[in-house]
Amino acid sequence: MTIEPATSARAKCRACKKPIAKGELRFGEEVPGNFDGVMTFWYHLTCAASQRPEQLGPELAKYKKPIPDRAALAASLEGAVASTRTAKLLRVDRAPTSRAKCQQCKQRIEKTTLRVPVLLDQDQTMPGTGFLHLVCAPVYAGTDVDVYLAGKTTKPDRAEAAAVLKAQKLLDTVARGKDLELGTRKAKKEDAEISVLSDWLEEQGCALQSVELTQLLNVRAKR
Repeated sequence: MTIEPATSARAKCRACKKPIAKGELRFGEEVPGNFDGVMTFWYHLTCAASQRPEQLGPELAKYKKPIPDRAALAASLEGAVASTRTAKLLRVDRAPTSRAKCQQCKQRIEKTTLRVPVLLDQDQTMPGTGFLHLVCAPVYAGTDVDVYLAGKTTKPDRAEAAAVLKAQKLLDTVARGKDLELGTRKAKKEDAEISVLSDWLEEQGCALQSVELTQLLNVRAKR
């Protein structure tokens, strides 16, 4: 993948199908060819920002030469990445084992806890699936995905999924929650402190199973 000035006006943008003018900055993405080797798909930078945001972002950061309207391009890129990543969140379900690791935090996803299968490598002929802790899904997407995930959760799990995501926000924003979370990390009797935190969360409308709360705290501790 690269950003470079177009060497001619022959190439057309893979997204909008219009020619890329000679000398205009373009984004090139190498993909497997029909036979051996690779071929390059070219994009206008603005088209790449909407169609290939996750691929363009790192190249834009590495390209130190002037880029027209770089700030506007970076701003549109941020929103496009969030939209693209949100669309990759397939559903909310429960982990059948403890073997899978989270694509975001790299920690193990505990058996029976809520998780989010996420589509990986969308451009491959046979895209794979990874998994996220439920609380890591907003971090992965870079945006609030509560409403989106509510529509991807089966009715029996909907209330608990909402509680887990709400608990995450409370621990991020409410001073009492922050203090109680910090107390669990410093306490000699961690179980007792977790019990106090659990009671407080329940008072806030976030009744969590102990395994969900423990996993939530473990994930947050690794941030």
